[in-house]
Amino acid sequence: MDVNQLKQSIQAGQIAPVYLVTGTESALNQQALAVLRDIIPADQQTMNYARFDLHETELDAVMNEVDELPFFGDYREIVLDNPDFF
Repeated sequence: MDVNQLKQSIQAGQIAPVYLVTGTESALNQQALAVLRDIIPADQQTMNYARFDLHETELDAVMNEVDELPFFGDYREIVLDNPDFF
């Protein structure tokens, strides 16, 4: 799925529980991540959006975040950078 298809899918309310953004074109990856981040309204991002670099953060800490429910919102988004296990 390209970035435009991703945007259309999200605008149509078709939000998947997990997305994998990969590729060699970093600009496209950043666009896709921006589209995904916009799922969370700006006023809710402080409590419902988290981003972790798995080279610096233990997986246990990430799993604690995954277990949390959205705070005054519909969605909680967690982005993992450098998931070497993929």
